[in-house]
Amino acid sequence: QQKEEQKEEEQKKEYDYDMYMDDFDKNTKYWSDFLNPYLHPKSIVELQQYNHNGIDFNTFTEGMDIMKNDRVFDEYETSIHHFAEECDTLQGFQMLFDGHNGFAGASSKMIENLRDEFGNKVPVQMYQFGPIVRQNLNQTDLEYSRAKSLSLVNQAISMCATFDLTRSIIPLIESTIPSETSTYKVNMDLPFHTSSLFALAIDSVSMFWKRRENPISMVDYLDTLQIRNSFKCHAIQTRIPFEHTQGQSLYEIFNASKPLHEHHNTMNFSVMPQLYKMKEKLKTCYFAHSIFLRGLNMDKIPLYIMDSTANMTYYQQIQMILAQSQRGSSLTEKYRLNKHLETKENKELVDCTTWKEMTQKYYDQTRAFGKVDRFLQDTLELPQVFPRIFKDPVDEDGFIVSHAKPTRTKRIPIMAQQIVTPAIGAHLKFLGRVMKNCSSSTSIRDTQLDADSYLEYAEQLDQLHDDYVDFFSDMVEEDVDTDDDDY
Repeated sequence: QQKEEQKEEEQKKEYDYDMYMDDFDKNTKYWSDFLNPYLHPKSIVELQQYNHNGIDFNTFTEGMDIMKNDRVFDEYETSIHHFAEECDTLQGFQMLFDGHNGFAGASSKMIENLRDEFGNKVPVQMYQFGPIVRQNLNQTDLEYSRAKSLSLVNQAISMCATFDLTRSIIPLIESTIPSETSTYKVNMDLPFHTSSLFALAIDSVSMFWKRRENPISMVDYLDTLQIRNSFKCHAIQTRIPFEHTQGQSLYEIFNASKPLHEHHNTMNFSVMPQLYKMKEKLKTCYFAHSIFLRGLNMDKIPLYIMDSTANMTYYQQIQMILAQSQRGSSLTEKYRLNKHLETKENKELVDCTTWKEMTQKYYDQTRAFGKVDRFLQDTLELPQVFPRIFKDPVDEDGFIVSHAKPTRTKRIPIMAQQIVTPAIGAHLKFLGRVMKNCSSSTSIRDTQLDADSYLEYAEQLDQLHDDYVDFFSDMVEEDVDTDDDDY
């Protein structure tokens, strides 16, 4: 009997969840490694020509050619129609695609078909993924250099080829993810880790239109952000998680967070390449932006908390704040909860009487030609298989605590922005520069494009860059240069 009990105890330990998850996180490389649900048969189109090892699918042109195959094209078209017909109200499409290989060309052909089938009234928002190109042991330095250049050229070509067909295209570049911040640490060699951050960002910025109680439709959302026809390239930046500690008031949270246009210093995850290296004027200017904040509970986080009024009701605290403000007293000097926290008082957020008013005033500090905002109380529930990337200061509810016990973070608050900024012009200029630097006959032959089309794409990127920067120069009435030695 003792042996049987010992055996049962060992089996219990073997299936202990925490032990399993630790091992799972270390050994999982791709999400598909644990994909248990059966995918809908209409959601998969296999490229049988490239379904064997050793056959490359590395160029934009190869992707365009594969969509000329009648079988592949018919399967794709049938699948799109199947899911579109199930929609009560079709708002638009989100397309996630690899921009560095043949799928860039296949996606370009797909979006052409979407335009033919559904017209311009059904918007498409595209997310262009560009992973880090790593040198493998079998590659020479020259082969690695050509592979890296080809990857960047594919991204540049797909940007140009889809620009007129989409309403928004968002580059998601793996190399822009900080491998470690104060709240998380990711293994950059595991797509399982990096893609989880991309998933959080995409889920958040699309929250405006994908819930049943949409405050705005997808087409109206994108119309608000697109203040010029040429401003289709957008960026995403997030705070994962949105940092706050238990006991903080909403005023303290926003006061410490700084206005949105200063978040290039406080956002811990930006997927716009080189956004942080740009000149200050370019970084702090938004032509248009959306802001989504979720996970701050109004029932648990009051507007203001004061040591001397801790026993007062919520209504009595507000009345005292208003009375003190009318007499000209400083709110933070009289009633600051954390007296050691020496932050400059944000006068825009003083004298608010409701959560909605303070949140709106916080959003309104950042001016833009187009702006959309939304707030949800619900925290973001993380699935059990979400990678364990959060550090010990983040507890299971996403709070920042001084002595957190090692535990799985089950939910987090999050802030996300989709922004249109002149700094995007630098990314477009960089892609154009890459194409020109790779304009040798060998590089053009690698892309399988003719020389005229290749150079036309490079010139298009320069023109798009000029549109962003010239518009900003007109605003500030001075010439602005996006050249950066580190870019």
